Amino acid sequence: MYKSPCSKSSTAVPKPLRSPTAGYGYESTSNYPHCKLAFYNIQNIPAVRDGALQLTNHVQSPNSNDLEFTSKTEDTKWLGITRNVLNNAWHTAAYVHFHRLPVMVHCSHGWDRTSQVCALAQIFLDPYFRTQRGFATLVEKDFMSFGHPFHTRCGHGESRGGDGNGSQRCPIFLQFLDAV
Repeated sequence: MYKSPCSKSSTAVPKPLRSPTAGYGYESTSNYPHCKLAFYNIQNIPAVRDGALQLTNHVQSPNSNDLEFTSKTEDTKWLGITRNVLNNAWHTAAYVHFHRLPVMVHCSHGWDRTSQVCALAQIFLDPYFRTQRGFATLVEKDFMSFGHPFHTRCGHGESRGGDGNGSQRCPIFLQFLDAV
């Protein structure tokens, strides 16, 4: 995931440069001559899924005790991953607010981490999105309209076994709600 603060806005959005390992990538800065490119290293789908699974197992474990609860919760990495998303959203909102410049936020597909960071930044920036109606509008706009794959990420209607698509299951929206 990267975000690029721009001093000039552009209407043309080029296809991402291809990453040789994953098939995805980032925008070429040659298309945006007044932009600065910055990578923020938000964890990928497997890391988020593993953190959520570890946290769930920890919280549901009958062997959990109060003395180790905090340290074992931190060991799941869920809080750190969520903190990283919040940090990125805060930096994005701060750049827009203090510099009064547009920011382009982009991750590989544009519907997981991009939606999280952009929606959280809008919550920071605009009190309307902190109301019930505003929050519903924000979720519809930044998750549903931009094609967040709820069905795939949540595994709705899928068997719990090896259905071939389990690697795409990930509680991205739950993580967004946790960050809110």
